[in-house]
Amino acid sequence: MKNSGVFKNVLVLSVFPPKARWTAGLAMARNKYALASEIYVAQSSTTGGTWEGVNEGLSMGRKIYIYASRSSPDAVVKLLVDKGAVPVDVNGYELQEKN
Repeated sequence: MKNSGVFKNVLVLSVFPPKARWTAGLAMARNKYALASEIYVAQSSTTGGTWEGVNEGLSMGRKIYIYASRSSPDAVVKLLVDKGAVPVDVNGYELQEKN
């Protein structure tokens, strides 16, 4: 949804049954099924499931978008952008690098 800004149509799809309980194992397994070609990340640290999932997605060739504040992008955003993630604003618009 490059530069679409507002999401008008969203499909949520899962390989797990609707009433499956949340477990860390299922959360990590979800990353391996490749149901999405693009992944949007609200925030991450440099450890944990989100970090692992983003890095796995990047290694599988998925387009990763990560929310970055225009005023103060944090160190994690910079690390992920260096790895290939695309910084976006709160509306999903790609942020242009400052010259």
